[in-house]
Amino acid sequence: ELGLEELFKYEYRLSESNPVLVNIRVICKNTALNGRKFKEMNLYWYGASSDKVKNETPKVKKITGEIVNSPADSEYFTRFLGIYSINEQNEPISIKLHQKESDLENKEVILYCDKVKVGETLEDSIKRSMMSDFGLELLSYRACSWVIDEAKNKLGQSLPRIGVMAYVKYGPIEDKKAAGCFVSWVKRESELLKFKLDPEALGWIKNDSTNSLAINRFTNKEEARVFIEKLYMLGALEVRVKNIKQKIEVEKFGDILVVVLPENVEVRQKIFSLYYEEMTRKVPGKGWIADDGERELVFRWD
Repeated sequence: ELGLEELFKYEYRLSESNPVLVNIRVICKNTALNGRKFKEMNLYWYGASSDKVKNETPKVKKITGEIVNSPADSEYFTRFLGIYSINEQNEPISIKLHQKESDLENKEVILYCDKVKVGETLEDSIKRSMMSDFGLELLSYRACSWVIDEAKNKLGQSLPRIGVMAYVKYGPIEDKKAAGCFVSWVKRESELLKFKLDPEALGWIKNDSTNSLAINRFTNKEEARVFIEKLYMLGALEVRVKNIKQKIEVEKFGDILVVVLPENVEVRQKIFSLYYEEMTRKVPGKGWIADDGERELVFRWD
């Protein structure tokens, strides 16, 4: 269709219960399009000029199949977009890497990366990274199919690099240094939004007076804040806001919460019970949903 050479394909199944829903990202060889069309539409490289094609294309090994669950048949990198937990006060927190000890204002080191070794699954690799570098137990993770690039190994070979988020059990960090940087826990209220991700809900609702959640459900910000805190108290690993819209000129509101679920069955039952209670407030029976082992649960008030 496009006349492009595929170098690397990443397939991520969106729903374990529905094998039809698959998200596919493809990295292709950088080739001049020369006015090529697809279904009468002009093709061009977004963010690059077709007349400045590089002579050397990184030789990225092609990885096919269900990369998230299958043991790797070749090495690739992971890029951590966030390492998150909930502290003893039920506050969402994250790990921050910085260059000077006790200097949280110092320029943050954004990239913490590791490698998935041959024979490891993605989950195996993240577990090893969290325990060996931070002494923390992995509870869950999220593979971010929209953040895929490449990085070079020590031999100068280009390997695929996939964005991930890790959710860990809270505890003191045994080794205060990791990847050559100092490490500390920080509240997520002050974190910057990177890679245009859906914001963490509690920080989003507390930090900006113009933000509102599900205005057809919560009468004020305080009610929304209490609901989000309840989700964390029940054991949610993370709560994010989706479907954020602009109202009038400055006010922003979201009507969807995405809750990252732990593996613990009893904790999941509590969160599912709240989901059922919440979704049946107006329409009896609407909120029933079976726990199929999904990683996330979506509260929707749109």
